[in-house]
Amino acid sequence: MHKIIVYIFLVSIFLCSPALSIASENWLNKADALIKGDKYSDSKKAIKYLSKAIKLKPGYAEAYYKRGNAYDDLGQYQWAIEDYNKAINLKPGYAKAYHNRGVAYLNQGKKKHGCSDAQKACSLGECKVLEWAKGKGICR
Repeated sequence: MHKIIVYIFLVSIFLCSPALSIASENWLNKADALIKGDKYSDSKKAIKYLSKAIKLKPGYAEAYYKRGNAYDDLGQYQWAIEDYNKAINLKPGYAKAYHNRGVAYLNQGKKKHGCSDAQKACSLGECKVLEWAKGKGICR
């Protein structure tokens, strides 16, 4: 009896996983629809949509990254940094997340952390923030 229950449980997880993935993609797509240029036209709504995507698929690095961008748009840098941290933990070579976390740190006046992330992003191929910070004399 217990084997049957476990089997049914595992089958239901297997069958529901694609549905959860599709649902989380739908919320991510709704958030993406709010992007105008590099900014969200409605960052609060984007955060709502991305939070739903994350709830459905907590291991989704891109959703954390994009929600971090929305928080950044609102000037909520600490929330943005926390989401970039999650994105980086899920996807350690995420150059854009290092880049944007570096920008968020620099916006908070945390030069050491900002420059460190800018250098890491550059080592991963995303050098814009490091070049900008060097040009301003913020980073070496």
